[in-house]
Amino acid sequence: MSIITCPECGKEVSDLAEKCVNCGYPIKKRGQENQQAGLCQVCGCKNEAGTMYCKQCGIRLRDYNAVNTASKPQPKETKLPVWKLIVLVFCCLVAPLLGIILIWVWGKNKSTGVKVGLTILCFIFWILTVGKENPDEQGATTGMTQGTSKVNAVVEEDLSELVTVVEEYSYENIIGSTNYVLIVKNNSSKSVDVNINATAMDAEGKLIGAADSFESALSGGEEACLINLFSGVKGVASFSYTLSVEENRYYEGAIQDLAFEQSITDKKVIVSCTNNGKEAVEFVRAYGLFFKEGKLVDSDTSYIIDSDSELKPGVTLSKELSSSNEFDEVKVYYSGQRKR
Repeated sequence: MSIITCPECGKEVSDLAEKCVNCGYPIKKRGQENQQAGLCQVCGCKNEAGTMYCKQCGIRLRDYNAVNTASKPQPKETKLPVWKLIVLVFCCLVAPLLGIILIWVWGKNKSTGVKVGLTILCFIFWILTVGKENPDEQGATTGMTQGTSKVNAVVEEDLSELVTVVEEYSYENIIGSTNYVLIVKNNSSKSVDVNINATAMDAEGKLIGAADSFESALSGGEEACLINLFSGVKGVASFSYTLSVEENRYYEGAIQDLAFEQSITDKKVIVSCTNNGKEAVEFVRAYGLFFKEGKLVDSDTSYIIDSDSELKPGVTLSKELSSSNEFDEVKVYYSGQRKR
């Protein structure tokens, strides 16, 4: 057993733990298997090489570009129909030979030179026809390849303009790291994956940190909280970020089926979530932002799920979100998804 840092909250946790005891992040055993193509870094599910989304939790696999560079299966050979094969044989073999016979049998009135010339032309036609790749077969293979390409290729619509950043916050936590928080809103009607790549600069404009955050299957019209943790980074003067958006074709947001209640104490907020829908909602999560006089002073997050990583219909679960600093206001954001 070894101690690792939780990629979500930055606190220490055993690498054998199923989930982080501090924030609930699903930790899986680390090792060489984490380098295998298609291994989901969130839930540990092993997916087939080339898979873009995890089949278990729906998270977009971060290394899918690398996976897609692996060898791809070649298109299957397409067999010609019997009637096409008959026509092909006739055109390539029977027609030239029949032409030669007709020239010498029925062309009695023609001179020998003419008949020899026509025979040579038939042989040339036969050689060109047999030697050339069959256009029907070529067309069939090309058509199949293009068809496969159209089926497998995901034509990504540019949704970046439909997802906007509505709030930005930042603070230094008690362990000497900086958190950069972005609240994004999905203005489209689709469930989308949102990825943020953020950078931090000091007062001189020098790059001193980089971080990523990700939200899967954000429902249309909903907001999400993306927390970018710059571990061990202090004295940040400015931030910048790149936002990318893709439609999630396998999972959809399910926040509309959930009901939430909050109970605030002096050091924490207790959140309760009830699934009022007919299907289980996976990876329900709460993000708590703690403010003091309008300034963000701390944040916390926790999954509100059972041992199956879901919130089943009719079930209510509760979790605590705590703050290390005094606060006078709390904002809580939620996320959850289900298979289409």
